[in-house]
Amino acid sequence: MSSRFFLFMRTRSHLNEIQKWAVFKVLSSDFYFHPLYVEAFSLLHSMGRESIREYQLYRLQRLLLRARRDVPYWREVIGTRLLRGDSLDIGEFAHLPILTRETLRNRHREFIIKNLDRYKHRTFVTSGSTDVPKKFVADKPFCQKIMAVEACYVRRFGVKDYRQFGFFLNKPHLADLTTQIDPFTSNAEELNKIFMEKDIRAVGGAVYRLLRLAEMVESGKVRVNLTFVLAGSEYLSPERKRYFEKVFRCPVYNKYVCAEAGMIGVECTESGGFHIDPVNTYVEIVDENGVPITDGRSGRIVITVFNNRLMPLIRYELGDTGKWVDETKSCGCGLKTPRLHFDGRTLDYLKFADGRTYPALKFIRGIDQKFSRFMLKRQLIQESYEKISLKFVPAPPCRPRTKERIRDFILRDRLRDFPNVTVEVEAVEHLDNVESGKHVTFVSRLPKDIPS
Repeated sequence: MSSRFFLFMRTRSHLNEIQKWAVFKVLSSDFYFHPLYVEAFSLLHSMGRESIREYQLYRLQRLLLRARRDVPYWREVIGTRLLRGDSLDIGEFAHLPILTRETLRNRHREFIIKNLDRYKHRTFVTSGSTDVPKKFVADKPFCQKIMAVEACYVRRFGVKDYRQFGFFLNKPHLADLTTQIDPFTSNAEELNKIFMEKDIRAVGGAVYRLLRLAEMVESGKVRVNLTFVLAGSEYLSPERKRYFEKVFRCPVYNKYVCAEAGMIGVECTESGGFHIDPVNTYVEIVDENGVPITDGRSGRIVITVFNNRLMPLIRYELGDTGKWVDETKSCGCGLKTPRLHFDGRTLDYLKFADGRTYPALKFIRGIDQKFSRFMLKRQLIQESYEKISLKFVPAPPCRPRTKERIRDFILRDRLRDFPNVTVEVEAVEHLDNVESGKHVTFVSRLPKDIPS
C-alpha cells in the first residue's frame, strides 16, 4: 500500500514538473495561439508564488541572452558576470543600470534588434502625457499577448467571451481578438447597434473615453447592460469611479497599464492597490541608486518587458513611484501575485522655491473630493515657483461663485504652508488633450534643468 502511494506521489510530482515546463514554454514562445496562451496563463496563476518566481527567472534568463546577442545597447551593457553560460545570477541583475526615458530617446536605434527588417513590425508612439512621446517597435505576437492578459482578467471579472468586451481603442491589426469601439467617432445609433448586435457585456479603455460613453448613457442616448468596466491609462479618482458606477450600474475596476508593456497590474477588489501580473513583466521598486526596495518604503517603479523581442526594455523606469504591500498570507481577492500601492508619477510634483515638494495627485484628490460635481475636466498647472493655476470645464451645477470657493479651498487647505504662492482658477470651454486624446491632469512649466 505504502509503495503504491509513494509511486503515485512521485508520478504526480513528475506531472507537475511537466505541466510547469509546458506553461513556461507556451508563455515564452514567439509563436502565439490564443486558446493555448490563455490556458497557460490561468495555470501559472494557479501555481504558488515559488513557481511564479521560477517562471520570472526563466523569462529573465531567456530575455537577457537574446538581448545580449541581438541588440547593440544590451550587448554593450550586459556582461559575462550577469550571465554565466545558461545560468542567470539574479543578484547581479540589480547591478544593471536603470534605463531612463532620456536614454531610450537619445539612443533609440541602439535598442532595436539588429536584423529588424526580417520581422513584420509596427512602430508605436507613447501618448506623451507625462513627457516627450517615445517611439518603440513591436511585432504582432507582442500585441496579441498584451491583449491576452486583458482577456484573462475580463474572464476573471465575469465575461468569458472576449468578443463581448468592448475595447475603446482602435487597433485594426488586433480586430480579430476583440470588439473595438470608439465613442468619439461613433454616434449614438451606431453605438446602440454595436452593443446590441455584439452583446457587449463589459467595456474598457482610457478614462476620457469612458467619460464620453458615460455622458451618452446618462443622457439616455445609449443603452448598455454591463457586468463591469475596466478603466486605465489615466488617473481614476474615487469621485470619478463612483460616477461611473452610478451611471453604468456595475463595478468599475482600475488597471495599471503603459503602452510599452500593456497591463502591468489590476486593482485588488478586496484591499486596494494593484496586483502585479507576472506573465509579461518583471516589476521592481528601486531607490535612487537603482537598488531594489523590499521593506515597504516608496521608490521608483522599473519594469522589464518579457515579450518585445524586437526592442527589449530591461529595468525601464516608467516615471512612477510606489511601494510593495507586505502580505504574509494570500489576499482575500484570491490572487496570489504581489500587490503594489501606486503613489503617483515622479514628474507629478509641485515644486517650490525653498526646495519643498507636494504630490500633484494628492493636491488634485483634495479638490476632487469637494468639487468634482462642478467639473467635467480639470487641469492643474504650475506656472512658476510662485504661481499655480487650475483650469476646469464646468459641469451644470457650477455657479459664478464656484471659482472663488475652489480658490479659497486651495489656499486654505492645500497651500496653507506656502503663503507666498498665488492661485488662479479659471473656467474654460474645453481643455486640450495630448495627441492620443488622453487628458493631462497636471502640467509643470518649470524649467527641467533647475533642480528640485
